[in-house]
Amino acid sequence: MADEELGDIFEECRALAEDHDFPAARRWLEENPGGKVIGHFQVYFPEEIIHAAGALPIKVSGGSSGLQIRSADARIAAFVCSILRSSLEMKMAGHLDFLSMFVTHPICDAARHCGGVWARNFDDISSQILYYPHNPTSAYALQYLTDEYRRMVSAVEEITGTKVTDEALAASIEVFNENRRLLRDLYRIKRETPWLVTTVEAYSLTRAAGLMPREDHNDLMR
Repeated sequence: MADEELGDIFEECRALAEDHDFPAARRWLEENPGGKVIGHFQVYFPEEIIHAAGALPIKVSGGSSGLQIRSADARIAAFVCSILRSSLEMKMAGHLDFLSMFVTHPICDAARHCGGVWARNFDDISSQILYYPHNPTSAYALQYLTDEYRRMVSAVEEITGTKVTDEALAASIEVFNENRRLLRDLYRIKRETPWLVTTVEAYSLTRAAGLMPREDHNDLMR
């Protein structure tokens, strides 16, 4: 591939990472009338569940430095991390008006309460918290996690109106595992030949994965 083509890919991904209006998600909605977009806090969410229900999962990980916090500080403490505050700001400013559901995780005190903040302030979407076992070595951890995933499947099915079948889930897992393989290749290239890909380029490629349909990102990564 020519350097110019690679440069276009890097630029496209960088632009997606910096655009607070989520253009790839909005294009997907235009191409899929009646489709649902489900946002989740950026870590530890099984996106395959959303994908298997025919919806688009996107990672909500705050805004760039160009986003000014104008309203969120009236709803959440100013000392809370910028990721949570700017994510709330984006929703309050209308940048995330296309979401049908938002899921957060108790990875810290602020993230634990984030779901409640969204639920109190936004009645146009479903706000959920996906809980993980505090002690993964417990004999009950596996069953607890399975029950939480099943609860999340039910919540997603209710939003989308589509049942998550075993076949659909297996196909989604294949798509996302391919994406993980391609990202590992990117990490290997960055580690072994760091002069080929800058840090900004590697970040932009990785960040774009959570902003567009994963099949499209797989094509782009290849």
